[in-house]
Amino acid sequence: MNRFWPRALLLTSLLLALPACNRGSDQNAESLTTLPACNDQSLQELARDERAFDEACRNAIATELPGVKQGLLDRLLRLGSRYDEASDRYRILIHGLDANGNALDADNLARLEVFTVEDGERRALPTSALNIGPLGSGEGLSLSLVGDYSASMRDEDLDAMAALFRDIVTALPDGIHGQVVWFSANAMTQQSFTGDRATLLAAVARNDNMPRSRTALYDGMGLALSQIQAHGDPFNLLVLVTDGRENASSSYTPQELASLAQTQDVFVLMLGSLLANEKQLRQRAGEHGAYLYAPNLQQLRSSLQQYIAALGALSVVELPGYVVLADELELDLDGQTLRFSPTR
Repeated sequence: MNRFWPRALLLTSLLLALPACNRGSDQNAESLTTLPACNDQSLQELARDERAFDEACRNAIATELPGVKQGLLDRLLRLGSRYDEASDRYRILIHGLDANGNALDADNLARLEVFTVEDGERRALPTSALNIGPLGSGEGLSLSLVGDYSASMRDEDLDAMAALFRDIVTALPDGIHGQVVWFSANAMTQQSFTGDRATLLAAVARNDNMPRSRTALYDGMGLALSQIQAHGDPFNLLVLVTDGRENASSSYTPQELASLAQTQDVFVLMLGSLLANEKQLRQRAGEHGAYLYAPNLQQLRSSLQQYIAALGALSVVELPGYVVLADELELDLDGQTLRFSPTR
């Protein structure tokens, strides 16, 4: 018996070190505490069992939620890039926040450095080769607003989501094309792409005829991405708001979403509250995108205001056309670095 003890101890240690097999790949290692006010369910169980929550349950949920989590601070972010053959210039649409959460403006961007990387060799572009200015109308910026209409979204949450979307539409410069997609158990296009700002602002208002049940997050995001691809603008921003987690999609997988976003060079901003999972938000945003989590929709909206200011300060970096031949471009600003492969 004793001679088997070291082997058994080793096996037990290895098993304990393994992650729990019943945790999905999109879930954090969060509290499994059951909540008496919510039929003795944990947060994970509540996220799978989509329903409307009474106030007692919602208050119990609030005690288990993390604070604001985000991947926006101290980042230089890109909404796409394009090569203009007529002028032989390469244009990159950028924005971002500094470490203190302030929007990057013209004074910040005056310190921007650009490097080309070819065969492992890094070369700085002369400052004279850079032209940095605001986004002009007609530049080709598409905005896709994707919103959650699941059962856990109250009227006041839907109104807060609509207000957040209006903040974004109002902040962006003239010339954008916008669409609105809602999702619950199914996804639907509330408003196809339009260049009329008043029409877009009206389209984000609460739709009381939209059924509220489960959360087909992947299908909502996939519908929006496929329509962005068909629309064909060079600069693309997708903003998705949810208070839960994927539990109902049948048309799109995470791999397909990542491929669609990459093909069209879409910047994905994932915004979550309540039972939304930080890890899932981060995964769906991808390395090119960003995310923000707050316990409720009202706090989510207020936490996003600095970033919305950054959207209002979108800037175009114009470079010589030959940079498209580089393996990579590197943009550096006060320690923030943005790397990507240029394409025609």
